[in-house]
Amino acid sequence: QLSWQRSELSNLRTLLAWARTAVSMIGFGFTIYNFYRGFLEELATAGRANGARNLGLALVTAGTLAMLVAVWNYWSTNKALARLHGVLDIPEEFKQRWIYAYLLSAVLFLIGLITLVFMLRQI
Repeated sequence: QLSWQRSELSNLRTLLAWARTAVSMIGFGFTIYNFYRGFLEELATAGRANGARNLGLALVTAGTLAMLVAVWNYWSTNKALARLHGVLDIPEEFKQRWIYAYLLSAVLFLIGLITLVFMLRQI
């Protein structure tokens, strides 16, 4: 039972690391986009306006998609752990932790999606 708990907690830490990376990418992409948006008129004459915009959009898109990959990884690893350890009756405390993990991932995915839509509407 303890080895299963360690494996499950390790999987949760991996999901949280993915979430931290996704938040960083979304935030950094949004910052680059907004920082250079003020200078777009000046940069447009130099032909460099699209680079900053595209970099910001790419980072926000990558961060949002990273949350989808993270949830898939978390789900498939939990499924494999349950099958490997023969755990048929998953304790309620783990199910509760899974719900919180999926809820956090959904919120971060929605934040990334809303940010991406906001940025695309500004173009």
